[in-house]
Amino acid sequence: MFGLGVQELMLILIIAMFFFGGKKLPEIAKGLGKGIREFKHASEGKADAEDEPEEAKQLLRESGGYEKLRADLRLKKALDEVVAGVKRIPVELAQAREKLWTPEKEKGNKGMNIWTPSSKEAR
Repeated sequence: MFGLGVQELMLILIIAMFFFGGKKLPEIAKGLGKGIREFKHASEGKADAEDEPEEAKQLLRESGGYEKLRADLRLKKALDEVVAGVKRIPVELAQAREKLWTPEKEKGNKGMNIWTPSSKEAR
């Protein structure tokens, strides 16, 4: 197995227990095993029940996520149409626009200039 002996594997296990703790190791091993299993499954070309479109739609409808997914897809389509309609401008033009106007210039003075009888402004 990768040219590792029993002593090397034990050392790796002890180091892993030191870093992750005894409680986390089973979870990590479970996740690693699941990942390897899914990789083998995908490489063999087997189809899951989740890969069936009608079954996936039915599961979405039952869980209540179908309408949210449809709304998200509509939003994506609308954003794609907006992006497709945007015209790129040259960098020089963008820099010239920045010199003319920036949001910071629009903010202006934050202080209030209201005259009150106790203010010390000259009339």
